[in-house]
Order: sequence, then structure tokens, then C-alpha cells
Amino acid sequence: MIEEFLKIGFKFSKSENTGAGFVKEYSYYPEYLKDNHYTLVTFRNHSPAKTLDGDSVDQGTDYRLYVHRNSDGSFVSSPFQLSDKGIYLEQNFKNIFKNELINLNRKKQLNKILTYENN
Repeated sequence: MIEEFLKIGFKFSKSENTGAGFVKEYSYYPEYLKDNHYTLVTFRNHSPAKTLDGDSVDQGTDYRLYVHRNSDGSFVSSPFQLSDKGIYLEQNFKNIFKNELINLNRKKQLNKILTYENN
């Protein structure tokens, strides 16, 4: 799912290997927010969870989206804190970033037209 965030303009900021797992941070400064920007933090556990039978279960990656002020970095809101398990992350991503997805689709269509005309 991280590829979808990168396609619309998120940029990798930093990573950290904590005792509990791997943390990566991404930032996105859209023009329409003007005074604010998005910060995406992903978290993945070092080891999979165990079932009662001792089987390993992949816990997936947690995605936490925050809005911060550009001026001082202070917290504004948190649109979601979801795992990549299930459909909720993708649905929320599409709802929040529908403008970016529309623009991305327009660019793809324009590139197809330009490529066709140049051949």
C-alpha cells in the first residue's frame, strides 16, 4: 500500500528500528492544505504473532496518518490509524486523497495521448 502513497507525492523522511519493530515516516505537502502537511508513519513488528497452536501469523503493517502545521510542526488531526489487513486502509486512502488520485489518473491519460501522438 505504501506505493500508493508514494505515487501521489509522499516522500520518505526517516526510519527507525525500535525494540518493538520498524518505523518509517513519510511527508506530503499538498498545495491545497497551504498551512498544513501530512505525515504518514508506518509500523511493522519485528516478529510475527503466535497463535495458541504456536503458528506464526503475519500482523501486517500499521499506517498512521497525521496532519501537522507547516509553521511549527504541531499536531492538527489524525484522519486514520489502520492496519493494512482488510479493506479499510485502502478505502480511507481513496476518500482522503481523491483529488490526488484524480490528478494522477489525468496525468496517466495525458501521457498515453502524448505517447500515441508522437508515434
